[in-house]
Amino acid sequence: MGKGKLPPGGKRGSWVSFTDPGSGQKEWGEIIDDVWEPEPSTFGPQCAADGTGWGEYAFTAQRIKWKSGEEQIRVTYYRRAPGGGESDWRFAGQWSPTTEAETWQALIIKMRTKEWIK
Repeated sequence: MGKGKLPPGGKRGSWVSFTDPGSGQKEWGEIIDDVWEPEPSTFGPQCAADGTGWGEYAFTAQRIKWKSGEEQIRVTYYRRAPGGGESDWRFAGQWSPTTEAETWQALIIKMRTKEWIK
């Protein structure tokens, strides 16, 4: 994946593609909404080179509308390596889970039941 800037308002309006592992055919969808933690606007212009090698991470949940009209939610992340600048963010979630809202809701309810989330 290429590198680039994290837009302050998120990735809304961007197109994404997934390749069907069975047929090899690409499926296209548009990010119609997203939420971030931390927000892209909170990062400085450069990632500190602190010697750990971890870098910075921005996590996002993206609501995707596929050309078929179906909507799903993808949870993924972007990474910036130590010393990287504003244009050095890379999509890092090549194997990100993408599924219907009901599945995410069920997982969150189960995490709350187990008090993983208060």
